Amino acid sequence: MEQHKIYTIPNFITLTRLILAGVFIYYMIINELKYALVAYTIAVVSDSIDGFVARKYKQESALGRKMDAFVDGLLITSAFIMLLFLGYIGYVFALFLILPRIITAFVLYVYSKKKFFTTKYAKLAAFFTYSIIILLIITVDINLIYSWFVLIYLLSLLHWIKIIKTSKGLPRKPLKMPKFRIN
Repeated sequence: MEQHKIYTIPNFITLTRLILAGVFIYYMIINELKYALVAYTIAVVSDSIDGFVARKYKQESALGRKMDAFVDGLLITSAFIMLLFLGYIGYVFALFLILPRIITAFVLYVYSKKKFFTTKYAKLAAFFTYSIIILLIITVDINLIYSWFVLIYLLSLLHWIKIIKTSKGLPRKPLKMPKFRIN
């Protein structure tokens, strides 16, 4: 049942995650990696907690889902940007890290009437994405990171297939191509 209250425990947890994303960025900039990792890890772990609390105490809301998705995206994107600009990863690596999220947004737009659609595959892909960020910061063997990369793409592919199957393989509406006029 949808509640229209905005002052709920899950929304408070999500707001705390938003603040932790800022704390993470700050500590990355000043090169305090221990503190950055603590802030990031708390934000990641609390991502599971807010959804659990919302379902358990029937405090789910459209606002909560949108805030949660926004903070997830902000946390991951800010982590990628920080890793890129601080020299932990290159541009191509950053692109390949963010590409599954871009493709997911496109597939959702084309095939799903729902704006938010999650599966166990998407949740596992998010877990590995969050984990890669931690592994990059603590500079773990790159082969482990590459193998998790493959897992992210496989899980994302399964998620995209599930979205398309749920829509019976039909786009929700045709994409309109811009008309170009040649004089």
